[in-house]
Amino acid sequence: MAQATIYGRMDVSYGVKQATFGNGGLNWKQTGVMDGLATSNAIGFDATDDIGGGMKGRFVGEVGLSPTNASGMFGGMRASTAGAQLDGYAANSSDLYDMGTRGGYSQGSNRQTFVELSGDFGRVRAGYMRTLGYELASFDGHTATWEGAVGGQVAHVFGLGAAGGTRSNAIEYQLPKMGGWTVGLQMGSAAGRELTEFGGTGSNNLANGQQSASNTRQSLKIDWGQGPAKVGMVYTSFQSSISGAVQNYDANGDGTNDATASFNVFGALTSTTTIGNRTGKTTYTTNLTQLAGSYDFGMIKVGANINVGNQNITENASSGAANTASAGSTTDIKSQGITFSMPMGAMVLAGGMGTASTSRAGEATKDQSTSQLSLRYNFSKRTAVYGLIGQAKDQAPINANSTSAVGYMTQTGLGMLTTF
Repeated sequence: MAQATIYGRMDVSYGVKQATFGNGGLNWKQTGVMDGLATSNAIGFDATDDIGGGMKGRFVGEVGLSPTNASGMFGGMRASTAGAQLDGYAANSSDLYDMGTRGGYSQGSNRQTFVELSGDFGRVRAGYMRTLGYELASFDGHTATWEGAVGGQVAHVFGLGAAGGTRSNAIEYQLPKMGGWTVGLQMGSAAGRELTEFGGTGSNNLANGQQSASNTRQSLKIDWGQGPAKVGMVYTSFQSSISGAVQNYDANGDGTNDATASFNVFGALTSTTTIGNRTGKTTYTTNLTQLAGSYDFGMIKVGANINVGNQNITENASSGAANTASAGSTTDIKSQGITFSMPMGAMVLAGGMGTASTSRAGEATKDQSTSQLSLRYNFSKRTAVYGLIGQAKDQAPINANSTSAVGYMTQTGLGMLTTF
C-alpha cells in the first residue's frame, strides 16, 4: 500500500546583515524582517509504495519557499539567506568561494525531486538530488552551525561550488548497510544538464557540431557510525567543458555570429552575447576530498571537518580572447571547521569556527575565518525561537584593499521556526 507524507519548514526572522569590501567600504547592509536564518523554508512530498518481496518504490519532491518575498513569489523561488535578500533579484556571484551571494533569491525553487527503488540490493535513486558532498557537509549531523547564516556557510561546504554544486541531476546507488558501514556512488552533472550541443550551417560557425558544454561528476561516499561516534568521507571528481561551438554559434545560419551562449562552471546557461570567433575549449577539472566526524558525549556534541582539493582550468588555442582570466591556472582549496552543540533542557547552545582558503601558485586568493554562535529554545519538537550572531572575514593580502571583493560580513538576528 502506498503511503504519502507532506512535510515542511517555515522560518522567519528579524535580522541585521552587512558586508564590506576589503578596503572597509560598504557593499550592502540589510535590516528588517527576512527569510529565516536557522533552516531553509520548504514544502515537500514523500511517497512510498510497498511493492512486496522486501522492495519499495519512493518519490520525493521538495520545493523552496520564500515567506517574506514581497514580489508575490511565495512558492516560486527560495532565498539565499547568507546574502542580501532582494526581491526580484537572483542570487548570483561570479566567485565560487564568495562568503555570501550578492543577490537574494535562487531562480529555481526545486530543492530535490527523485524516484527511488530499494530492497535487499540496497537502493537506487535517479533525478535531481543533493550531491553526496552536500549530504556529508550539511545533513549527516557533523556540524552544528547554520549554513544559511553568516559564519556557518563557509567552512563545511567550501569547495562544493567548484566540485559540481550542492544539488545535481544524477543517478545514485547505495550498497546495503554492512555493520556500521554505508557506501554510496553518485554519477551526474552539475546543477544543469550533462551535455548541451549547438549546431548551425553558417560559415562563421567555425566549431559547428562540436560539444558545447559538458558536465560530468563522480562521487564516492563512505560512512561509519557506531553509538555516539560517526565519521564520513566523500571524494568528488568534476569536469566541466565549454567548447568553441559556444563562442561561434550561428543561430539562423546566415553566416554571422548572432549570439554566444555563456555557461558558468555549474553548467547552467547564464547569458547570450555577441563576440568574436573563438576556437578554444575551456575545461574546469576539480577534485575534492571531504572528511567529517562527530561524537556525542551526552552533555555536549562536537564535530569537525576538513575539505581539501584543487581546480585546474585549461584552454586550447583560441583566435580570440581567453574564455577566462584564470585559464592555465590551478586553484588549491582547503577548509576546516569545528562545532559544538550543548542541550540545556529546552534550550540548545551551539556554535563553531572555521577557516577556508584558496591559493594559486602559492599566493593566497582567499583567507577566510568564520565564527557563529546561536541559542535556541524549543517549545516543542516542531516549534522554536532562536537568536544568532555570526561573522566572516577574508584576510588574504590580495583582497586587503579591494573595492570589489567582500572582506567582512556580520549578521545578528532573532527568529522563529516551525516544522511539520
